[in-house]
Amino acid sequence: MLHRYCFMLMLMGISGLPQSAWADSSRPEVLSLRKRITAFTVNADSSRLLSEDRFQIGIWAQMENGKLRKTLGLNQGWLSWNRFEVKVEHGYFRHGWVYFDREAVYREGHSIRMNISVKDNPALTQDYEIVIPYLIAFSLDYGGKAMLTPGRNIPLMMDAHFSNGEHYFIPNVRRTQLINPKEFIVDVMGTPYTLDEAYLPAYYCEPVPEFTLRAQWLRNPELCEDVSIPISYRATYRWSFSGSDAFDGSSGSDSSIDGSDGSNGSDGSDGRDGDDLKVYVQSFTYEGVEFLRVRLGSHQKLLLQSSLGVLHLYTLGGDGGDGGDGGDGYDRDDAEKNSDGGDGGDGGDGGDGGDVLILTNAGTDWLDSAIIIHNSGGDGGDGGDDGDAGHGGSDGSDGSDGSDGSSGGNPDIELVSPSTLEQHFGECVL
Repeated sequence: MLHRYCFMLMLMGISGLPQSAWADSSRPEVLSLRKRITAFTVNADSSRLLSEDRFQIGIWAQMENGKLRKTLGLNQGWLSWNRFEVKVEHGYFRHGWVYFDREAVYREGHSIRMNISVKDNPALTQDYEIVIPYLIAFSLDYGGKAMLTPGRNIPLMMDAHFSNGEHYFIPNVRRTQLINPKEFIVDVMGTPYTLDEAYLPAYYCEPVPEFTLRAQWLRNPELCEDVSIPISYRATYRWSFSGSDAFDGSSGSDSSIDGSDGSNGSDGSDGRDGDDLKVYVQSFTYEGVEFLRVRLGSHQKLLLQSSLGVLHLYTLGGDGGDGGDGGDGYDRDDAEKNSDGGDGGDGGDGGDGGDVLILTNAGTDWLDSAIIIHNSGGDGGDGGDDGDAGHGGSDGSDGSDGSDGSSGGNPDIELVSPSTLEQHFGECVL
């Protein structure tokens, strides 16, 4: 009885509390119980702006009692960000971090603009702006360990100077977050590339000991840089037009029924023939040294120094596929009937090597030294093994090996006039 009486007193006591004590925290009478913010200042950590599309901000707030409080995160305080509304132009705010769209910001300059207000005092607001450090000067240098050879990507290093006074050495412009290589246009012998795609073509009309690469920053075209890069013609190239290797045959299944034979393996397929090729070779002399312009089809073109460069031209026949093994006959303890092993499949024939026709304006002393033809036939596939005999049966037969493909033989050489070759090498003249 006493316990029931005490419990009723507790209920009466609770019901007698002021209604405001139960109010939602968003109601004005509750907000009025908190210390109001009367002023605030904003600070930011800009150290990540070059490499990341986000940065931290913090707030120092002056309360109505004169005390200073700091926000969570950057300022390592306890003041909740829920008391502020942060609007970011070309971005958004979350838990003390500002995330921004770099490309959208760059379209209008280099500044990230924000508006920060106090939720329970919207009139207390502040605009804040932070500038992304931007490039004010740069220099380039060749980053390769050896001289550059035609047909290769151009490794580049950069010294970059930014508006905030920071300076960085970038050893590989293809792998950096400090700059966007797509924002640089690079001229290589009249062909434009982006900085991360700079490439020395494998073919151009006249050999040169070096070339000048010009890079320009698209956001400020006045920032441009020239760098001279030496060229070496001691290089090896490989063009392949070989036939594909064939598929192997599948093996036969072992017998699983008394008296049934193992199934035969399937034959390997034939290798494909190498392509027949027509190669144009224009020999010319530059400063007493022989060079070769080489063309095959509409896309493959190359400039070779005949004494230093080597082009391996492959038009091999593909290998034939191996035959599948024969399945084994039924030979379990309960076997009563005779069962033979399956035959192995035959190996496929190797493909033939391609024939090569070379059209040139001069002798062929460079053949087998500067241009090497590989056009042997493919190997025939091996025949599959026979399946083992089952109970009272016979082994299957081995499959036959495939025949090797025929070689394309020595290339045919046809001397043609300079005018004929000029049709295939654009404006290059002897």
